[in-house]
Amino acid sequence: MKSSRQSSFRVGHGGFTLVELMIALAVLAIMVAIATPSFREISLNNRSSSNINNLLADLSMARSEAVKVARTASVAALGGDWNSGWEVFEDTNGNGVRDAGEELIKTAPSVNVGYEGNPANLFTLRGVSGATAGSDAVLAVTFGALGQIRTPADGARFALCRPGGDAARSTGIRIDPSGRAQAVKNLSGIGLGCS
Repeated sequence: MKSSRQSSFRVGHGGFTLVELMIALAVLAIMVAIATPSFREISLNNRSSSNINNLLADLSMARSEAVKVARTASVAALGGDWNSGWEVFEDTNGNGVRDAGEELIKTAPSVNVGYEGNPANLFTLRGVSGATAGSDAVLAVTFGALGQIRTPADGARFALCRPGGDAARSTGIRIDPSGRAQAVKNLSGIGLGCS
């Protein structure tokens, strides 16, 4: 025989009501909506830093190679388009074009590798002559045996523009005539925009 105490005790069912589940989903949706722009921004910043650091490292590599072998070395846009990537090579005749017999040191991929199918996520990279002024397009940067920049003689600047073309949040590189290259966080600091 059961005691009256045992018969009144009921075990509760675990779980959620439909209303509780709907509230939890609404809160989750709001949190995702708030976090999504932040994740996109983090992704764009990482891609921007990676591309600029890769180009900066390759410019440094070409300069070091030129000094090491006491010959000119170049970094040139693949197919005349920096967006497609670039190559680093010993440039024995200093013409900024890899000719037969000139050693290829490295090839870098497109600045948009893995993102080609989505125009809203595409970066653009361009180079111009002059460390402080000038606007002639640069398709190659050539370093001399002393590490100085030979072509273009007055230095160069690169602009890596973010999707949407916001120059204030885009990054770049400035190369002075001595061959020293440095990254910049705001394109207005090197007199470039994203147009």
